[in-house]
Amino acid sequence: MTTTSTTLFGVRPVASTKDDIISSRPRKTLNGVRFPLFDNTRPDEAIFGQTQGLNAAKAQVLQLFNTGGGERLMLPNFGVSFEQYLFEPLSEELATNIKNEALNALSEWIPEVEVLSVHITHNDSIGARGIPGILLTMSITLAGSDNQTDISVTL
Repeated sequence: MTTTSTTLFGVRPVASTKDDIISSRPRKTLNGVRFPLFDNTRPDEAIFGQTQGLNAAKAQVLQLFNTGGGERLMLPNFGVSFEQYLFEPLSEELATNIKNEALNALSEWIPEVEVLSVHITHNDSIGARGIPGILLTMSITLAGSDNQTDISVTL
C-alpha cells in the first residue's frame, strides 16, 4: 500500500484579512453582464449586454440566488442552497433560515450590496400554473447610493 502526501505552501488568510482587502478597494461603479442574457422583448440588444450600477447589482444577485449551492464546479461555495427548503411547510423558522441563507450569501459574494428589506411569503400560484411555492422579495441598494431596486425570486 502506497501513501501519498501533499505539501501545503503558505497559509490560508483569516477572515479579517479578507475584510481588510474588501474595505481597502476603492469604490467604483459596479459593472457586469445584463441578466437574463437575452431578452425576447428587446431582440436588438446583444447577448451578454453590459450593465452597470444598480442594474448590475440586481443581475448579480439574481445569478447568485438562481445558482444552487455546489452547482458551480470551480466555485463550489457559490450560490444558495434553497433547494433544501422545498416541500417544507412555511413557518417562522423556515422563513428565518431562508433569510439568513440569502443574507450570508450576499455578504460573502456581493459585499457592495446593502439589503434594505427581506420578505418571505407563500406564493399560491407560480406562473399561473397553480403550483405552490415560496416567494423571496428583497429591496437592495449599492453602498453610498440613494437608488434602490426590488428583487423577487421564487423558490
